[in-house]
Amino acid sequence: MKNKKKTIMLIMVITISMVLLTYNKSYSYKMNDNEPEETEIERKEFGIYLQESGENYTETDTFPIQGYLLNTTKTECHEYGTNNVIQNAVTQSLTNGVIDGSIIVTSQKSMYCKIYFDKDEKPTVTSFNIAGKTSSGDSLSNGFTYNTGVYTINWNDGDVAQYCLSNSNNSCTDWHALNKSQKTSKTITIENNTYTNTEGPKTIYAYIKDKANNISSITSISTANITVDQTPPKVTLTLTGTSASPFVVTSGYTHTTKVNYTSTITETNPESYCVGENSCSNYSASSSTSIRGNTTIANTEILHTVIINVKDKAGNVGSKTQSIILDTQNPIITLSNEKATETSITVTVNASDTHGIAGITCTAVGNGGTKTGTYTNNTCIFSDLKDGTQYTITGEATDASGRKGTSNSISVTTVKVKLTRENIPSKLFNGVNPNGLSDKLLGDMYRFVGTKDTVDNWICFGYNNINTDCKAETSDYMYRIIGITEDGQLKLIKNTVIREGTTYNYGWFGNNTGEITWPQSDIYKRLNGQMAGITQGSNGNTNLFIDSTTSNVQYIKSSGTEEQTKWYNKIDIKHKWLYGGIYHNYVGQTADNIYKIESGQLETVQYYGENPSKWAESIEAAIGLMYISDYYYSYVPYMGGGTDSSSVNCHDAGCIGSWLFLSKNGEGIQTEEVYEWTMTRDGFPSSDSPHAHVVGQSGRMYYFNRAWSAFVRPAFYLYSNIKIIDGSGVSSDPFIIAA
Repeated sequence: MKNKKKTIMLIMVITISMVLLTYNKSYSYKMNDNEPEETEIERKEFGIYLQESGENYTETDTFPIQGYLLNTTKTECHEYGTNNVIQNAVTQSLTNGVIDGSIIVTSQKSMYCKIYFDKDEKPTVTSFNIAGKTSSGDSLSNGFTYNTGVYTINWNDGDVAQYCLSNSNNSCTDWHALNKSQKTSKTITIENNTYTNTEGPKTIYAYIKDKANNISSITSISTANITVDQTPPKVTLTLTGTSASPFVVTSGYTHTTKVNYTSTITETNPESYCVGENSCSNYSASSSTSIRGNTTIANTEILHTVIINVKDKAGNVGSKTQSIILDTQNPIITLSNEKATETSITVTVNASDTHGIAGITCTAVGNGGTKTGTYTNNTCIFSDLKDGTQYTITGEATDASGRKGTSNSISVTTVKVKLTRENIPSKLFNGVNPNGLSDKLLGDMYRFVGTKDTVDNWICFGYNNINTDCKAETSDYMYRIIGITEDGQLKLIKNTVIREGTTYNYGWFGNNTGEITWPQSDIYKRLNGQMAGITQGSNGNTNLFIDSTTSNVQYIKSSGTEEQTKWYNKIDIKHKWLYGGIYHNYVGQTADNIYKIESGQLETVQYYGENPSKWAESIEAAIGLMYISDYYYSYVPYMGGGTDSSSVNCHDAGCIGSWLFLSKNGEGIQTEEVYEWTMTRDGFPSSDSPHAHVVGQSGRMYYFNRAWSAFVRPAFYLYSNIKIIDGSGVSSDPFIIAA
């Protein structure tokens, strides 16, 4: 720097400040090398070097200083080349915003003086925001962070020198200098975790300072908030498989590749979730703490693992896995090696499945009911079965997933226990030993034999009210038991005749030409719901019993509600009825022979010149009439003072005393002639037999032109599982079966 003589004036013109330096002697001086160019920066540092040329400086001189400033300036003088402050080297005063000062040189050494000028206002933060980051470093802009804050501060002042961040709104101590680029761009971005290293909501304040140490004020603009969240969401996961109809899927399994899931999330700020097999990355936005949905697993019958990831707003991820097994195949089950006793059936069961067998059930369906077997050690055992009954048996295996497989069906018949006279009371009659029941089989049944008042075979059937319908002999619900088969079937016959209006006599058939069998007869059709031109009720195919006294029609309905069909369901609707004819010249046979002819067992008697098997033609039906043999057996042991039935019949001598004989007395039938059809037609030895057999008014057996009219009383067999539950069998206390 050149030497100067006498008075030299240096004038620095800036935006709002002016400095005037003067001195009177020859000294060298220079401005501080760090002084910026003359720009709009409003604060300056001036350095002045004072040194007398070639000699020691001993005088005291004054250098005036002026500045137009509002705030206090700071002035310091140091020994040149040292940091030693020269006390009282500078005097200054502030009057009306104008600083007047002077540098007083008292030392013989060179001095370096700094004069600080300041502006009239503090620097201002124009914007301040905080962004976050996840634990893996991904940026967040939603007000959350894992533990790192990314702070951005902006200002407009050109002379900001430092910045500071604090969690206090009235002080800041962590000051940092700005570099030249930051000063020029008037912005700075800082990343650290100093103020975000603990969980919870945080409020951060931004400060800036100019060169004269003026510090910005805290405003809403210089204040920012962020929440620190370092805890992953807690997640539960429950999987429910989809079932293959009609099965119910077991927990831990699914029958299809579609798996339903339910998840509960413990998290204040959930943001999204994803679900998949083994892994997932396709997140769906959700702020719910309860999630339901479904996902698809691979179509392989193995253990599958499903995962759910839940992400919170800070990027923390909570995960939960659950396993489920896919089962798309039904178990296999087969039944074999069946064995039967009188009351039980045993079958061998083989079942297999990839996922194991969880249970096996076996069912036996037979006449009158369904039984469930007991399964143990690859065997199903059915107990308490009805003897002599055919059962259809099936099995069902359930695997661990709830899938079911059905076995083959097998038919097994229990061993028939033949009824004896000794066990009939206990097995059929609720312990009652009824009067008049034969001591041995008569034909194919144990039969009631005797007079009307000596046999206890009254039974009430089809009743609506047991207290009113089962008290009078003429009641439409009163029947008589003809007999009991060895299989335990009760054969009933109505005690009164059927009648429609004033009609109570019916023809076997409408004309008297050609061969007409029982299935072709009008009576068969009428009784079995196949007769055209008569009312069948609201349900078709209805069996018709007609009240003999009131002309009210009583239907034994074969279809309808359970209440309407309950009595029909007790009747053996597929009983084998024999309808072969007997030539009227042969009806003088004994009861035993008549039975043998009807059943085709008597080979010495011809029927149309054909084999006797023709006599035993049959049809399966619900309703019939009494056979000739029924009538003969009902009374013959009493004829002739106890003569054996093998030697007497009801053709040669009338059986008018039989309980089965239909007397006109007490029946309300106003006619002198009483004839009743049987279902046995005349086996006249020609192709044109116009007759069928009837019981005549004298109690004898006759053959009748089939176009003529006679009384009709329906007869039928009950299923063998039908038992007596009450009554003694007398007319005032008839046997009762459950409704």
